[in-house]
Amino acid sequence: MKFSLVVATLGRVTELARFLVSLDQQTFRDFELIVVDQNPDDRLTPIVAAHAESYPLRHLRAAPGVSRARNFGMRQCRGEIVGFPDDDCWYLPGTLERLANAFEERPEADGLTGPCIDDSGVILRRGPRTAAKLTKYNLFPRSCALTMFLRRDRIANLGGFDETLGPGSGTPWGSAEDHEYIARALKAGLRITYHPAYGVCHPDAPHAFNEYEIQKERSYARGEGRFLRMHEYSRWYFSYRIARALGGAAIGAMRADGLKVRYHLSGVVGKLEGWCERCVEVPALPNAGWVSTAVREAKDDR
Repeated sequence: MKFSLVVATLGRVTELARFLVSLDQQTFRDFELIVVDQNPDDRLTPIVAAHAESYPLRHLRAAPGVSRARNFGMRQCRGEIVGFPDDDCWYLPGTLERLANAFEERPEADGLTGPCIDDSGVILRRGPRTAAKLTKYNLFPRSCALTMFLRRDRIANLGGFDETLGPGSGTPWGSAEDHEYIARALKAGLRITYHPAYGVCHPDAPHAFNEYEIQKERSYARGEGRFLRMHEYSRWYFSYRIARALGGAAIGAMRADGLKVRYHLSGVVGKLEGWCERCVEVPALPNAGWVSTAVREAKDDR
C-alpha cells in the first residue's frame, strides 16, 4: 500500500519544513510527497532539496488557489491512498503506519478521517472523541482536508475539488471545499469513517478577534453557506448553523467584547450571503499549473 500526499503551499516556509521533517520520521515508508508550490519565487527550493533523497518527492508549481493546487497534485498521484496535508500540519512518527494498518483491516472502507491533535495526541478544538460513519449531517466536525485519506481508485469518478470554493479561488466562497468533496463522496455511496485514533497534528492557535479575522470569517462563512445550499441541506440545519454563530455573538455581548460580537455576526452575514446566492453550476477555472523542469524530465523517463 502506497500513500500519495498532496500538500498545497503558499507563504509558509518553516511550517512546511517541519512537515517534511515529520515525514522523515515515519515508521511506514511507502509514500510519496507532492508539493504544489503556489509561491511566486523559489523560497521552497532549498527546503525541498534537503529531503529529495529521503523519500519520493515532486516539487510542482501552480497558480494560487488551494482547490486548483490539490486537483493539479491529484493528477500526479501514483499511490493507492491519497491524503491532503496542510502546509502547517505535521505527522507523529506512527501516523502513516496506523492508517496503513486501518486500511488493510478495513477493505470496505473507502476513506478514513481523524481529528486535529497536538504533539501528545490530545484532540484539539473539541473534536469528537468517538468513532462514527460519516453522514451528510455529522461531517462538519469530523472532516477537514488535512485529516482525510481516501482510496484513489474509489474517488476516481468524483472529479476534483470544487475550484470555486476555498482560499485563493478568486470567488467570494472562501471555504468548504473539503466538506463539499466529502459530501459529494457520500452522495456517491462511498463509505468514510471518522476515528479519533487517526489524528494529524496542527497548531491550535486561539481566535484573534481583529479586523483581519472578522473579514476572513465572513469569507469562510460565505463558503459554508454556499456549500449548504449546493448540497440541499434542510432549512432547520442551516438555521442551527446560524444559531451557533448568534450564540457566539451573544457571549461576546455578555463579556462586552465588541470585536467578538462583530466576528460572529460577520459569520452570520456570510452564511446568509452564501445560502441566498443563486445556486448554479460554476465551471472550474482552467488549470493554471505547471511542472518544474526536474519533474518533467522524471515523468518522461517513466
